[in-house]
Amino acid sequence: MRLYDVKSKEEWQEILDTTQRDIEMPTALLDDGNAIVLKSGARNNLCTAIREGNESKPFICGTSQQAMASRAQQDRRPVLDACQAGLAKFVVPIFHDDAYVGCITACGSCLPGEEIETYLVGKSTGMGDERAAALEKDVPCTDGHRLRSAAEKLWQQLSGPDAKTA
Repeated sequence: MRLYDVKSKEEWQEILDTTQRDIEMPTALLDDGNAIVLKSGARNNLCTAIREGNESKPFICGTSQQAMASRAQQDRRPVLDACQAGLAKFVVPIFHDDAYVGCITACGSCLPGEEIETYLVGKSTGMGDERAAALEKDVPCTDGHRLRSAAEKLWQQLSGPDAKTA
């Protein structure tokens, strides 16, 4: 079973676009191997710099995605956390006929009171912590309740009325 067996490309894109507008964060549909299938929204400059790095992308983005997707799949519910860089992220698993087929993820905002790991970003990307700190200033902040609500809304939409929420 694949994601496009569950919904059409257009239906998935509509879900991503709606979620991205609701939370103002880049949103993506990933297959069961954590490969991006579709996306909505633009990344901020700090996330773009992280994803351009051969060492930083797998360390910061990949590690977080794999761990959170694994936890979401195992617990059969959304997971809200932060990536290695300290940016807010959620993963909502997608099941069909009890089989895990992928997830929807959103990431790339800061949470009030939480620190972005600019030293780690600077070191892993090679840009240095001063440049990472400068890019940090443009990272939008969001509310944790807003993210939790969006993840739960997605989970209900994808899993039906009997789904367990985060």
